[in-house]
Amino acid sequence: MQYDLTKPNTGRVFDYWLGGTHNFEIDRQFADRIIAQWPLTLVQVKQERGRIKRIVESYYAQGIRAIVDFGCGLPTCENTHIVAHQIDPEIRVVYCDIDPVTAAYGQEILGTEANVAFLQGNAGTPLTTLNAPETLALFGENRLVGFTLLTLAHMLTDEQLLSSWRTLYDWAAPGSRLSATIPSKLWETEPYMNRLVQSYRRANLTSEYRTIPEIEKLISPWKLTPEGIQEVNPTEIPDGDTTKMVNLTYFMTLYKE
Repeated sequence: MQYDLTKPNTGRVFDYWLGGTHNFEIDRQFADRIIAQWPLTLVQVKQERGRIKRIVESYYAQGIRAIVDFGCGLPTCENTHIVAHQIDPEIRVVYCDIDPVTAAYGQEILGTEANVAFLQGNAGTPLTTLNAPETLALFGENRLVGFTLLTLAHMLTDEQLLSSWRTLYDWAAPGSRLSATIPSKLWETEPYMNRLVQSYRRANLTSEYRTIPEIEKLISPWKLTPEGIQEVNPTEIPDGDTTKMVNLTYFMTLYKE
C-alpha cells in the first residue's frame, strides 16, 4: 500500500510513542512536537497500553476467548492480540479503528496471522463490525465476548455511547464484558490540562469529559463489576510554581448478566 507521507497518522504516532518501528519521519516529527509541549501525553499513552494486558488476563479468567478492541491503533507494541496470544494462541481478536490508513496498515502488519482480524469501523455504530464476515468467521456462534474501549470514550457523546454500549449488550451473550477508560473532568478544570483540551478543540477535535455520576448514567443495562469506577493514571502536572499528582482517568469493567 502507498502511504501519504506528508501527513502524520495517529496509529503510527502512537506506535512511535510506544517504542515501535511501524512509523515514518513525518509521524516522529509530529509526535516529538506533541511531547515537547505536553510531556504527560507519553505517560498517559504508556499507562493505557499497559492496561491491556490486565484486561485480557481478566477476560481469560472469566472464560472469555473472543475480544473486540475498538479504537485500537496499530497491532504492535503489546497490543491486544499480542498479549492475548501469549496467554492462549486460540483467543480470537478483532481490531476496529475508524481511521482508514490505520486499518489498512494494520491489515498489512498482520498479514495472514491466525486468529486475528483488523477492520475499519466506528465504535459509535459497532454493529457493522460485529456482523462483519471477518468477525463472524473468527467467532462463529460464540458471542461470549470481551469488548475494550480505551482512550476512546471522550470522542463520543453521551448519546453515542449509550447507543453503542446498548448495541454491544444486545449482541453479546451473558457473561460478556466491556472495559473502558473515560477521561475525567479534571481535563477541563485543571488549567494546565485545559490548555491541551482547548488545543484539541481549535483543531476541531471534539472531546467529552465526565464525572462519576455522569458515567453512571451511561452504564445500564450493563452491570458494574465490584471494583466500581476506579481513578487511574496518576500523573504529575504543573501547579503554579510546583507540581501535583492527579488522576486524570476513570476505568471500569461492565458485565452482562
